[in-house]
Amino acid sequence: MTPPRRSFEHRLSLGLFACCLVLNLAVSSVGLWNTPREIHEFRQVQTALTARSIQETGWSLAYPTPLFGPPWSAPMEFPLYQVIVATVAKLTGLALEPTGRLIALGFLYLALPACFGLAGLLGLAPPRRWLLLALILVSPVYLYYSRTFLIESTALCAAVWFLYSYLRALAPGKNRWLAAAVLIGIVAALAKVTTLMVFLVVAAGATLWLMAAQWRQAPDRWAALRCTVLRALAATVPAVAIGSAWVRYSDTIKVSNPLSAFLASGPMAAFNFGSLAQRGSLEFWTRILHHTTTSVVGPFTLTVAIVFGLLLARGRRPTLLLISGFLTGPLVLANLYFVHDYYFYANGLFLLAFVALAWDQLLEAPGFSPPAKWSVILLSLALQFVAFLQAYFPVQRDPRQALPPELGGVLAAATEPGDILLVAGLDWDAQVAYYSHRRAIMLTDVNSTKSAALDEVLRRLPADSVTALVVTGKMRQYPAFFNPLLARLKLHPSAVVVSSDTLIYLAERHCAAARQRLALLPLELYHLTEVDEGLGGVPRSRYPVAQLEEPGIVAMMTPAPIAIIHPFEPGTLTLDSQTVFSAHAPTDLIFAVPPGAKVAVAEFGIMPDAYTGKNATEGVEFRVMLVAPDGQRRTLHSVYLSPSRVPADRGGQTLRVALPAGARGQLWFRTLPGPTGSIACAWAYWTRIHLE
Repeated sequence: MTPPRRSFEHRLSLGLFACCLVLNLAVSSVGLWNTPREIHEFRQVQTALTARSIQETGWSLAYPTPLFGPPWSAPMEFPLYQVIVATVAKLTGLALEPTGRLIALGFLYLALPACFGLAGLLGLAPPRRWLLLALILVSPVYLYYSRTFLIESTALCAAVWFLYSYLRALAPGKNRWLAAAVLIGIVAALAKVTTLMVFLVVAAGATLWLMAAQWRQAPDRWAALRCTVLRALAATVPAVAIGSAWVRYSDTIKVSNPLSAFLASGPMAAFNFGSLAQRGSLEFWTRILHHTTTSVVGPFTLTVAIVFGLLLARGRRPTLLLISGFLTGPLVLANLYFVHDYYFYANGLFLLAFVALAWDQLLEAPGFSPPAKWSVILLSLALQFVAFLQAYFPVQRDPRQALPPELGGVLAAATEPGDILLVAGLDWDAQVAYYSHRRAIMLTDVNSTKSAALDEVLRRLPADSVTALVVTGKMRQYPAFFNPLLARLKLHPSAVVVSSDTLIYLAERHCAAARQRLALLPLELYHLTEVDEGLGGVPRSRYPVAQLEEPGIVAMMTPAPIAIIHPFEPGTLTLDSQTVFSAHAPTDLIFAVPPGAKVAVAEFGIMPDAYTGKNATEGVEFRVMLVAPDGQRRTLHSVYLSPSRVPADRGGQTLRVALPAGARGQLWFRTLPGPTGSIACAWAYWTRIHLE
């Protein structure tokens, strides 16, 4: 018997799915070898670090997280995805990053058959189920995040198959589906409980829907209800129980280390769930709508769905259940959905299913020609892809994403493989550990001032195992915090390498070799330091003015200086609509003394922000010094301003200094820290320096 030919609608739907699949594969291959430093690099790099650590050391329930010190574990989700990536990379020899991307993409494709089955349970005819799969493949959140180094597709795959198995298992006698629901539900709970949470809400809604129908229609309603409830509990209780047990176990590991205890479920609850006030704010819902229309369904497609899926809907379709499933994520885990667009990977599927039902209603609607109906669907698919191209693809195809950060290379060259890094000011960002291939102890903003916690962790380590201290961001302005660590860890008191916002201190035994190795690297953001021990060991970099990218920053000086020695990076500030040179102490402006020069004139001062509000600068010394050709130094002028205590020291100041007859050599305009050496809020400036 000759099989019946597929209808035109079936061939067209299947063709659209095939085109979207090819498009998805083609686009996903772009940037396959990128580093995880793309969108949400914090989470991507942390996942990659876990996978690499498992690859190198093996895995256990307390799998390695080399970010907080002994026991070197702070488990989040059960590492199903990471173990698979580590195993495949080890067996194939493929690099970790493309392996992680391919595995993540594979889990999306493994989820599609379950999505097809769920579309059937929603009442869609077989031809139109392909439209849902096509829509998934070109929707931005699935097109982009399915090829990132994240667990999202693994968790979604498990949750989708759980929901499909669960719904099939509710029917009496479907024991194989019940067993599948139990096993897959456990996997989903371990993979990512926040994803399963959304699907459990939809499962509960579908169960109540079924029970309502049984109450109206079943001959023995109580027997039918009892059977449904028992099968629902049998399918879900094991997953909930084991998921809860995993959370308790992982919390035990986290709190065993005082530096990682903040990641336990209790301390993280406020961040994860947000507050009632947040849920009621206009800002929250504006952000949720932005994530929705940018990542899941664009405005045009959403409008079509509302019109044909709600306003013109006929019959009792499960649209409200799908919408409720979509809203469950942001309503329950408000702050996570507010901050992270990739969390819509879990609940976006329900909004896309709602769109598929609306398309089904559109195709059945009278008064529209078939070409017009299919044009709407084609336009929706095209606009989904265009939204991806605008929001995500530029980052994905940027060749810079394939390059590791310079800091990792610097630390790898400056330390040995077994060394441990202490990092202050980067929260618990895994990038330092991942790209340097070193274990790190991250001092987050919360714990950095808790010396007892750090003391406990350091006591667990072998002597002299911490060989580098990285101080970055605001933390570098508080030497009173990190200077004692330098002595305790036997690190050199002066930073060996600096950037505009980072200091790197090394063990004494590493300094000489590190300087030699680093001198061979093509560094762009980092510099080997020049250190004046008389300034309390504050590391600074020398910048020849002729090589500055923006030489105009010294345009207010005549002649221009020949060099700048700066603790950060030369730049300007705006003071009362006037551009001034930022001379955060300690800074040196070095001028060649012009022949015949007799007078140096300058304007200077301390920025008002340094002594207003909560800031209270200790003060800054402004010194003019003549350095003769033979190296002899002579101070020509010095004034110490302390505007926090002396009102007269506030505002702009001027100086006029007579130069010695026949002066030669260099004239240094210096800003120096106060008596204790603190550079906190030492926001000094020079302007209108003139040598005549």
